[in-house]
Amino acid sequence: MSRLKQPRTSSIFLLELILAIFIFILSAAVCVEILAAARACSKEAASLDIAVSECSSVAETVYSSNSLPDAINGLTALYPEADVKGSNVTIETDSMIVNCHFAVSDGMLSCHIEALSEDESIYTLDAEHFLGKGA
Repeated sequence: MSRLKQPRTSSIFLLELILAIFIFILSAAVCVEILAAARACSKEAASLDIAVSECSSVAETVYSSNSLPDAINGLTALYPEADVKGSNVTIETDSMIVNCHFAVSDGMLSCHIEALSEDESIYTLDAEHFLGKGA
């Protein structure tokens, strides 16, 4: 009788072991998926942080200027690689492109700033600076 019981307990042990390994593999797969999603979110957050920083830098240049040519000259001094076409300035960085469209109306210098990555808008910012009644 003892011989019949031993194979039964070893088969139950083997079944428990296989079940434990299966649960471990399933848990590992879920963890890998969660880590991959976290990495993608981290890259997106880093890209957004850089875009906000670049757009804020352009906005500070607009705030410190006294005219449209002064704002464009300030941007070209800050970003020597900037491409100026009329009242539009395009700045290419390592990871994104920043487009700036300037306009002057009723003494107000306004600038629409947009950060793009792979032709997808990441961040936009509108900056306005009062130049005075005579501008």
